[in-house]
Amino acid sequence: MKILTRILFFSVLSLLFFSCASMGSGFYEESGLTVANQLNQGMHESLSDESAYPFVFETEILATASQIKMLWEGLVGAGYVLNHPEIVMNRTVTAEDSSLFADSWEIKSFFEKYLEDSDRLLQIDGSETCCYFLLRKQDKGEFKILGWKEVSR
Repeated sequence: MKILTRILFFSVLSLLFFSCASMGSGFYEESGLTVANQLNQGMHESLSDESAYPFVFETEILATASQIKMLWEGLVGAGYVLNHPEIVMNRTVTAEDSSLFADSWEIKSFFEKYLEDSDRLLQIDGSETCCYFLLRKQDKGEFKILGWKEVSR
């Protein structure tokens, strides 16, 4: 009976451990799709609120909340959409990933100085384009957008 109890205990413990380990990845994928859907629905206020600053946009660093607000308003105003968004990559961001945005001293410095070990790099493909997003998990199931870059196909 003791052996059966131990086996059951370790089985439940293993199940809890592995389910918690996979939850982090799902959180970022859900958050990435939320960002894409907000962009598609023209929700620039929500995108601005969820963005951190400084913020990497393409090859530039936006340092203020007003610059980030102008970014999202401009994208929405121009009719930018990410049709049929699909997460194709979700992994921990590294300093070397700065080259996906730009091969400049400013962008490399941003990646080294402002990004944390738990931040994620997501690639979201749409039917006509793809984007890189940098995301950070916050308290209470919230997230911050740290960067965005479109890559044309």
